[in-house]
Amino acid sequence: MYYSIPFFNNIETFGMNSSICFQEDVMISGIPDDRGQPLNPIPEIEKEFDRTAYNRRRGLRTSRQVRQNAIIREACYDWMQKREEALTDEELTYFTDFTRKIGNCCHHSLFREYKEDGAIEFIGSHTCKHKNCHVCNANRSKKTRRMWRSFFERNSDLLKRFDFMHLTLTVPHTEEGWRGERWYATELMKQFNWMRKKPFWKYHVYGGEFGIEATRNDAGFHIHIHSLLLVHKSKQNRNELHKAIMQSWNTQTADKASKAAMPEERIAAICEGNKLITSTEARQLNPSGATFVGLESLYVSSKDKKRGFHWCDRINAYKRYVRPSDDQDTFLSGIMECMKYHFEPMAMQDNGCYDFELLREILPAIKGKPLYRKFGAFHSRAKNAHPEAHTLSFNYKDDAEEIIADLEDTGRSEVTHPETGKPVAKEDFMYFLVSMSKVYFDPEDDFRIKLRDSAFPIDLHTQSCIEAIKTMEMIASKNKDRFSLRNDFKLIQQGKVDAGPPSSMSLSTNSICLN
Repeated sequence: MYYSIPFFNNIETFGMNSSICFQEDVMISGIPDDRGQPLNPIPEIEKEFDRTAYNRRRGLRTSRQVRQNAIIREACYDWMQKREEALTDEELTYFTDFTRKIGNCCHHSLFREYKEDGAIEFIGSHTCKHKNCHVCNANRSKKTRRMWRSFFERNSDLLKRFDFMHLTLTVPHTEEGWRGERWYATELMKQFNWMRKKPFWKYHVYGGEFGIEATRNDAGFHIHIHSLLLVHKSKQNRNELHKAIMQSWNTQTADKASKAAMPEERIAAICEGNKLITSTEARQLNPSGATFVGLESLYVSSKDKKRGFHWCDRINAYKRYVRPSDDQDTFLSGIMECMKYHFEPMAMQDNGCYDFELLREILPAIKGKPLYRKFGAFHSRAKNAHPEAHTLSFNYKDDAEEIIADLEDTGRSEVTHPETGKPVAKEDFMYFLVSMSKVYFDPEDDFRIKLRDSAFPIDLHTQSCIEAIKTMEMIASKNKDRFSLRNDFKLIQQGKVDAGPPSSMSLSTNSICLN
């Protein structure tokens, strides 16, 4: 029933920050509050659904991601000022576009205020959609996992028909990258696509999805693939598939001119990881190619030690493999765990800031290119596509027009106060827009949503959540940059214009006039 949750928050809207999250309990670190103190942990939700706590927790996460964007933006400005002469016009365009987008993300955020006691409820935000935005990456992650969770809940027969496996693929790289490219994600995906066309893959794998994760290690920029596989059940299917992938991936990633012999210790490690691979077969692998293929059952993780969990250095947490006897929720949690790697900001350092020199190469490389894909039966255009494969598209909306009409009707008559649960008449609440950076969640008052003194809330004069959302989108689309990117950056440098979005609207406290 709609009264149990913030109105409209369970449907994705263009430009809206998603409300649904799974296993999201890692708070952004290194961001002090206004008093210079470390941030309080994000409050946990009781097992029994608490609408108010959930809404505040959701808004608090978005607020912290916005603050992280602000820190990155200022650091990027400093870096650009020091290296402006060394940047080409194209590079400066990419960086200025990046900083402006993450600076504008959630600048238009929608809230509902109840007139009786001033209680405020977070509805959603207009987001920038940049691949390196903290808010938008979290949004993509939530939406993707929510989409797949809903799919498997509707098609629970797949959980029994197939073995689910988590595949990790890497390539041998150096500080200079791989095959002449520091950002080698395109070549990595090309090789993975080629392998999926081979007979052994089609024999074993029903379908799946994958995403690119990029981290940095001692050997340079480390780009790798995390993939969820649905594998046809058979005896030793994991070892058989692992062996075939190992042999194929090693050949595809090897230096063809290399004549080096495989070291004996690596041969022993390969044979130990898969009993079906003989020492003779291991010696036939090329040591210049990839010899590590991670293929394991799904698992769930925990920061704390629990019964049945063991410590894993690779994920820096405790984990437990999902067992056939586990309930459906645990199984789905394992699937969600596998997918959580797909959407992380690129070129991040351990201190929470970016490697901007590396970002110079990444920003042009990822522009307009998907880093997440589906394959096999989950690709809607495949010959053996699952009947509901189309529902796994980001653009898919299940009877969206009817859902919106239904929500609009019930929203006008069934809006309830988030704390008392009592019905609220439409004249007893209002929708307003304000920048998320002007909102804080008071840890000394049960994380209640409050506005800063510098906030400039705009009354939307509507009691319909959908109308308010449409108005927010219209305002955000009108509020676009008026300057060229290079000229705008120059003005920001000279202190002649604020780094925030220049307004294209006439605003007053009580009304909105769109030009």
